[in-house]
Amino acid sequence: MVEASILVDSSIWIEALAPRAPKEVVTILSALLAAKRAAVSEMIQLEVLAGAKSHKELEQFREDFASIHHLYVSAESWRQAEEIGFALGRRGLHVPAADLLIAAVALSHDVSLWHADRDFERIKQVMAGFKTYWFPQQYPPTRALVT
Repeated sequence: MVEASILVDSSIWIEALAPRAPKEVVTILSALLAAKRAAVSEMIQLEVLAGAKSHKELEQFREDFASIHHLYVSAESWRQAEEIGFALGRRGLHVPAADLLIAAVALSHDVSLWHADRDFERIKQVMAGFKTYWFPQQYPPTRALVT
């Protein structure tokens, strides 16, 4: 059985790229990448690339992300993002539209999201079936990948 991809949020990429990146994040992300289980969406890629410190770094990020599995936004994803936003609003909760779209992509592709952003835990309150690993409390299962 092939294990499912894990959508890696920009918050995790930012943690991993930090000068003092947590060792666990770097190890697990490296293992997911080596096993070709890490995935990104267009929105996640945009969020990471927008933080590039130079044009050279921007081009390097583009090249790096080109080799990672992409989960694309579909019409279903947009509709799901609207539903999530509506459900949150009914509870008096609001999260950025980018996070609504990222969660919707994870839901529509039936994958878990690894993140370090409290807003995704708010989304879990209203969306059954939305699976996350919230850093630093949780990590994706990678025992078989990490040597």
